[in-house]
Amino acid sequence: ALKGARAVVCLSGAPIAPRPWTPARRRELAASRLSTTALIARVAAGLPPAGRPEVLLSGSATGFYGDRGEEILTEASGPGEGFLSELCRRWESVAGPAARAGLRTVQSRTGLVVSSSGGLGRILGAAYRVGAGARLGRGDQWQPWIALEDAAAGLLWAIEHDDVHGPVNLTAPEPARNRDLHRLLSRAGGLPSVAVVPQLLLDRAGRAGAAGGAGSIGGMLAELLGASQRAVPQALLASGFRFTAPDAASIWALGT
Repeated sequence: ALKGARAVVCLSGAPIAPRPWTPARRRELAASRLSTTALIARVAAGLPPAGRPEVLLSGSATGFYGDRGEEILTEASGPGEGFLSELCRRWESVAGPAARAGLRTVQSRTGLVVSSSGGLGRILGAAYRVGAGARLGRGDQWQPWIALEDAAAGLLWAIEHDDVHGPVNLTAPEPARNRDLHRLLSRAGGLPSVAVVPQLLLDRAGRAGAAGGAGSIGGMLAELLGASQRAVPQALLASGFRFTAPDAASIWALGT
């Protein structure tokens, strides 16, 4: 099936949320990503050179970086700590056989994909329209995001441009702090959303996650809601890619 294909794209993986990260769920999250990517990379690498795909694009996420505070994160930044960081590191590494065989490989470190048509954007939009949105703790954590249109265009760009290879931050050029996203969503929803998830709750969740055991739920909350990732798409920008929604305010102009 792969022989003669121009490009192969593998973004499969069980949803990270909302189910708690029990040991069984963690195994499922890993297997659904690693086994498929590893199989495709191994098969592509084993094909005769004339029949190999030109590029293998496989998935990853900004969770690779862990919680990094104010640090500006480019594709050259190393991995962080935590379950998501380790999962992404392993996810990227299983594409190794294809890269070692000479295939151009790309790993898309995707941020929060925002769209009103589904996924996170639809969930958040529904919550904020009834005034049920909430700031997460102090709200100073950086949240890397990208409009759906730019996410799709960025993947196509990576396929079509030979100078794009290795990890690629699939995020908007201007990451937003949670409090700024909260303010924009509140304004777009038309109702004031004044609720706040207490910082104490996020801190306790983080400590519980570090302790293990029942911390599978606490760790999930801390890594998904409290982590700060100031990721920027250096690789895409350097290759000439232009974003239609470079900052959080511009996504509303797209109707997303």
